[in-house]
Amino acid sequence: MKILFYNTSDVSETKGGTERITARISTGFTRLGHHCYLAYSEEIDKRYPLTPFEGRINIEKNSFEQFLIEHDFDVIILQKMTRMVKELFRIRQCHKLHFKMISVLHFNPGFEEYGTTFRSFYKGLSHYHGATEYAKDLVRTVIYPLYKIYYPYRNRDLYRTVYAYSDKVVVLSEAFISEYSEYAHLNNPSKLMAIPNANSYNEWLPEELLKNKKKQVLVVSRLEERQKRISLAIRAWKEIENNERLKGWMLKIVGDGSSRAAYEQLARDLGLNRVEFVGRQNPKSYYQESAIFMMTSAFEGWGLTLTEAQQMGCVPIAFDSFAAVHDIIDNGHNGLLICNNDLPAYSLGLTRLMLNTEERQRMATAALKTSKAFALENVMKEWNNLISNKK
Repeated sequence: MKILFYNTSDVSETKGGTERITARISTGFTRLGHHCYLAYSEEIDKRYPLTPFEGRINIEKNSFEQFLIEHDFDVIILQKMTRMVKELFRIRQCHKLHFKMISVLHFNPGFEEYGTTFRSFYKGLSHYHGATEYAKDLVRTVIYPLYKIYYPYRNRDLYRTVYAYSDKVVVLSEAFISEYSEYAHLNNPSKLMAIPNANSYNEWLPEELLKNKKKQVLVVSRLEERQKRISLAIRAWKEIENNERLKGWMLKIVGDGSSRAAYEQLARDLGLNRVEFVGRQNPKSYYQESAIFMMTSAFEGWGLTLTEAQQMGCVPIAFDSFAAVHDIIDNGHNGLLICNNDLPAYSLGLTRLMLNTEERQRMATAALKTSKAFALENVMKEWNNLISNKK
């Protein structure tokens, strides 16, 4: 089959979660004998190695409609919630094309509303990346009371539009099916289905190497407060540094982003001495050497870093802040789940893992085993069944 992925930006496995999964799934389809192409609208930094496709098009520079006519695709996978699905439906009807349209929601339903705060728009005025973005944040700030009322209606309409014009809508967890249906006020959610994200890596840390783990806790994240809330990880670490029994432990934070300077300042303000910001790095070796992984996100679609950590025997601790986290972490078996926003309990859970080597290694062993459920070949069976009309 000829498969076209539609994404906001060009795709590199090292750019971000959606791009990583696009790269992984396209690789899986290629191994199964399918032919994968990419359509996008934004170029990315040249430092990112591009994922290979048989063909790619920047639709801002070339005719998307003509590209679709010329290639006569069997399937189009839209890697975002977008009204482009309505235009694709028109093109399909107009030119009697036969492609199947599958839209994928890579976050929890309604996640967009987390960003509709006055603070986020006002802050955007001093951190904008272009005149258009600045103008949008300026208007949103000025008319914020009206925007706060209007935006949820508009976003729910987007979800209904995507559902109406797609042949299937894929969410990342069974729990998100009811959430999507309730958010969009659907009467019949029969086109919704769940397929989890595939693991980022094709290999697992050998179990015998678990004994070589350092007294090291790891954060791998985009350093951006609204979603990732790394400030909570730093504040939890303050309690660790205050505990004399844990003085041999180190926290490493891998990643970069708009809040990095603020996080570094917070660490200084709290007088922390065992926190290291290492910037944007390939995190694999950090997972391999670290014993514990911290996630503090306010929301996620899946949480790829959780399964990445589990693949490398790095025991995850996370807030119970999104439904799909239960698909990954079985509390007390292969990681720890903490009631959302309960920072004292989070610090206690972290302390528990650090002090109890036997329990931590038991969870690490379990994590290695349970993460195999999301091996690429397992997830590709579900995707292949979907595009082959078996679902």
